[in-house]
Amino acid sequence: MSYNGPDPSTVRVWNVQGNSFECAIQEWAYLDGPHAMEDLSYMVVEAGHHVLPDGTVYDAQNVQVGDGWTDVDFYSTITDPVVFSTISSDDTNQPMVTR
Repeated sequence: MSYNGPDPSTVRVWNVQGNSFECAIQEWAYLDGPHAMEDLSYMVVEAGHHVLPDGTVYDAQNVQVGDGWTDVDFYSTITDPVVFSTISSDDTNQPMVTR
């Protein structure tokens, strides 16, 4: 998300389908008001283990986690992995972020 608005916020994603998803910007609960228009970037990949034509390897999966540590295994050994994460939930009572 861009930094057009000054208030801390997160992007909520829900209703993920094979060809669409819904998203909204959600400010922290103590900041009850409108938020500036932001630019969002997103990446869409199919779940599974993939090797691109140039040899780049990526794994994509959905993992349910709670408030404790959760081990996530890759499909194969990946050297120098980069992890992207987001929250996909319809619980909009409080903003959430991944760390």
